[in-house]
Amino acid sequence: MTTARPGLQPERTALAWRRTSLGLGVVGLGASRLAAEGIGVWALVPALACVAACGILWIVAGRRTTRAADAMAQGVSPGSGAGLLLATAAFTCILGVGGLVLVVSGG
Repeated sequence: MTTARPGLQPERTALAWRRTSLGLGVVGLGASRLAAEGIGVWALVPALACVAACGILWIVAGRRTTRAADAMAQGVSPGSGAGLLLATAAFTCILGVGGLVLVVSGG
């Protein structure tokens, strides 16, 4: 039986999740800044939600990457990570719906 060598795959995956996290945060904060003219102080709510989501995504993705690298080193399948992907997609959809509501309301 040969042992699996993780190589650079876990590192590339971690970098991709970090870019996703940062991108989500920048878009959310930028949208909140634009929305501040229309809705005032309430624009801080989505801004804080974006910052929190970015932090959570960054931490969870880092932990998952560590677990995946350990599993690959042991020759075991690391799993799909579907929960992390689903949570990111759901948060992105919520941001999209919020942006749509802001545009339709004329804010």
